[in-house]
Amino acid sequence: MRVLFATDFVPSPEAPHTGGKLIFHYAAGGRMRGGAAGFLCVARPHERELATALRTTDEFPLYPAYADRGLLRRARRLMFSLAHPLAYAFVRSVDLQRAAVHALRDFRPDVIHAVQPHVFEAVSQAAASLSLRPVRVAHAIDVIAKLHLRNLLRPTQHHLSRWWTVREAVLGIPRELRLYATADAVVCHTESDRAFLRSFVPAHTPVFMLPVWFDAAGQVLPHLLPERGNDNEAYDLLYVGNGHDPRTREALDWFLGDIYPRICHRRPGTTLAITGMRRVSDRARWCCLSTVHCYDYVENLIALYDRSRVLIAPLRTGGGIHIKVINAFARGCPVVMTSVANDGIAARPGQEAMIADDAASFAAAVLRLLDDPALRLELATRALAWLRRYTADDTAQLWEEVYPAVRARLARDDISFGV
Repeated sequence: MRVLFATDFVPSPEAPHTGGKLIFHYAAGGRMRGGAAGFLCVARPHERELATALRTTDEFPLYPAYADRGLLRRARRLMFSLAHPLAYAFVRSVDLQRAAVHALRDFRPDVIHAVQPHVFEAVSQAAASLSLRPVRVAHAIDVIAKLHLRNLLRPTQHHLSRWWTVREAVLGIPRELRLYATADAVVCHTESDRAFLRSFVPAHTPVFMLPVWFDAAGQVLPHLLPERGNDNEAYDLLYVGNGHDPRTREALDWFLGDIYPRICHRRPGTTLAITGMRRVSDRARWCCLSTVHCYDYVENLIALYDRSRVLIAPLRTGGGIHIKVINAFARGCPVVMTSVANDGIAARPGQEAMIADDAASFAAAVLRLLDDPALRLELATRALAWLRRYTADDTAQLWEEVYPAVRARLARDDISFGV
């Protein structure tokens, strides 16, 4: 079976984000099973080295659409964005559909696995222009969060952000739902996303849920958890996020403004490590205390989980499954999070994690864990048991169940595959 993975990022084991590692993981698993995989992708300036490295290995055929910061492309993107959501304007400005035509002619896939609806649209249009009909699988990653439904219902305090969120929702949501409805199958990662998609896609379209790849997948601790690191080296609290994401800024503003002072009042000197802070203004705002330590890029993030007593996830908007939480589960680091952060995980409060949605309860949960090592160990042990139930060979499910099942169903309807 030949599968073309179409994405708006470069898939690579060295990718700086989970999406790139996830898709490379799928492709590598398929190759181990005798399948053939290729990549159609957008290569941004900071990803060109990754694209070059992939092209020199000959392991997977790569069909990139190169993005640059030139004035002409910026002008084209601005022109397209007047009528389209920003993500759709972006793929048009980099001519992803043209790269897709080349990929389809050269690779001749049986299956197109497209990540993000704007990429699915571009590659579907390319297939239609060539009169090809491969199986088209739409991959919905954190669809509830990405469609901005919760942000739309609970707008931010910034008027510009509110206006942009509403605009993107009005232009993007109907289009994305129509695209998912035209797919031959949809893949997602959480029960909440599957239930949401099930209400929009036709009854005959299968919606599959797969475990999500996470950084610590190959480093899951044994069943008996060891003692947590040296007290002289460990941070009390750890927050893992992305400084460019407004959800991160909202979460940290709430935590440092309403929760952290309560913790420090009861437990002076409680240390907090924050990762992903690329913005100088955020580092200056959040690192004004000697007990708060901000980091930009952390090369060995797993080691930071091992050196921290508690992971906090005070997210207030969004949804989906959060990699930071299951990474913490894998490394025996107990978690305090909101119901929003727990959306795609469904951990039981007080069993696999502590769940709290108001400042007083969140602070109390953190203090309770920091003061009780036995409770931390108990929580971490149950979380690890949850992770063992969740973890599965997702590449086997994808290549041996999802793709064959969809192809078989379409074949019964006399639909041709590829050329």
